[in-house]
Amino acid sequence: MADLPARPAVTRRVREINAGFEASPFSRLAITHALSTAGDAFVTVALAGSLFFDISPHAARGRVALSLLLTMTPFAVVAPFLGPAIDKIKGGRRLMIVLSCAGRVLVCLAMGQAVHNLLLFPAAFGALVLSRTYAVAKSSLVPTVVDDEDRLVEANAKLALIGVLAGFVGSGPAIFFLKVVSAAWALRVGALVFVVAAASAVRLRQARPGAPPPPELARADLHEPAIVLAASTAMAVLRGGVGFLTFLIAFELKKSGAPSWWFGLVLAATLVGGTLGAVVAPRLRARVSEENMLAAALAAVAVGA
Repeated sequence: MADLPARPAVTRRVREINAGFEASPFSRLAITHALSTAGDAFVTVALAGSLFFDISPHAARGRVALSLLLTMTPFAVVAPFLGPAIDKIKGGRRLMIVLSCAGRVLVCLAMGQAVHNLLLFPAAFGALVLSRTYAVAKSSLVPTVVDDEDRLVEANAKLALIGVLAGFVGSGPAIFFLKVVSAAWALRVGALVFVVAAASAVRLRQARPGAPPPPELARADLHEPAIVLAASTAMAVLRGGVGFLTFLIAFELKKSGAPSWWFGLVLAATLVGGTLGAVVAPRLRARVSEENMLAAALAAVAVGA
């Protein structure tokens, strides 16, 4: 019986050890983001293979134009409505992330059955809308997993870097399934990745204990229709410009008979650019406001184009 007084201390020590192995809220979000981005890589590779690489450049132009339109539209469709909806639903942030991942499971399976017919395009549009829904919900969840606002840009930069790496890692097996099996099977494996992402999203914590609610004035400003429209338009134009440039380079490389490794070089340049942006952003934030950073980034894209 002499060892009984030591039991509370042992129990406390066990709890401390278990707490040490418990993932932090940011780690859980990072894992979910990595899985979601890897799943998007499967979708991107499969669609690129079915819309571009399997047909002639002349026949692909119409499909590429439609795919660019589908890429830009979700920014106008989702952004004005999703933010207010998330705020009105209890637990809306995590719920939106779970539903967006689960929805992409179904959409990937549907696209796998419709790779060679016109039903692929509405399914692809659904995938892009769900991907944008995830991005908006994820961005609204980031402030709840950091200690203070000063670390917010750093957290977003880390998630951006994780997304770049996860997209690179996910594209490898996606290309393997595309080349060795088919685009349909690449989409089915992507659906499996989204299943894991949805399961991971269930473990996300709603909000940091004691986190103060956002000021009503700030909420009103962020939901001002003019601000939402301007932000959505800027992102849609930016995404459309990047997509246009990507396909322009790809068409030129394919038309000139460039070797496959040139396409890999373009992909590598994209990854390097994303990585540099994720590394530089937190350091710039210490000296430049977020508004000026965004304006400078858009101006740089315009000048580069």
